[in-house]
Amino acid sequence: MIYTIAKVRSENGECMIAVQNEQWVNFKEIYLSVEGSYDRIKMRSRENWDQFESLSLSLSDLKHIQLMIWPLNLRILNLSKNQLSDEIIKTIFSKKCPQLEDLSLHDTKMTAQGVDILIKISEWPNLKKLDISENQIGHEGLQILASGNWPLLENLNLRNTMITHNGVQSMISTCKWSKLQTLDISRNEISDRRIGALVLEKWPSLQYIFVDYTEVSSKTA
Repeated sequence: MIYTIAKVRSENGECMIAVQNEQWVNFKEIYLSVEGSYDRIKMRSRENWDQFESLSLSLSDLKHIQLMIWPLNLRILNLSKNQLSDEIIKTIFSKKCPQLEDLSLHDTKMTAQGVDILIKISEWPNLKKLDISENQIGHEGLQILASGNWPLLENLNLRNTMITHNGVQSMISTCKWSKLQTLDISRNEISDRRIGALVLEKWPSLQYIFVDYTEVSSKTA
């Protein structure tokens, strides 16, 4: 079952996600579509919502999020196209989400400092897909990201994140993501044509590598 909540606004300008009907124990997904800017979004979840798996808050222009708890079986979280300050990142991910498999932070204005906070407080042993594209994390942010303890990671999107070939080399030598199958490093200042070969040497089971708008040789990639 999928429920969509749209244009929810209280008198004080807050957007409230507070589904408390205990008969809704089988719903799996919520897509929250918000037009305009909201000062605060609150989400209160019931632990007995055992089937709740997916939450999308994309393009909600979030300024603050208050979470009581995450649903215990949340697997997919989409926070793309929001301005997530370091404080918001800390608030969101200080709540444990042990079953998370798919996280989108695409175009959230995340910086290297935000990545550092994320790595320090996240506990996602089941994470398989991570999208950090269109954020200016740079070389420093990529170095920090490479320390992420995600043994099941299969898909990593670093498109247009201001990383360089030095950052990619550092990631290759540091990370422990042995199951990686898809890597997107396109639209970055990667000038070392050997990167494609180094990536394939690190991850021989890699199925897709996206290197458009870089100087990585298509022959080696």
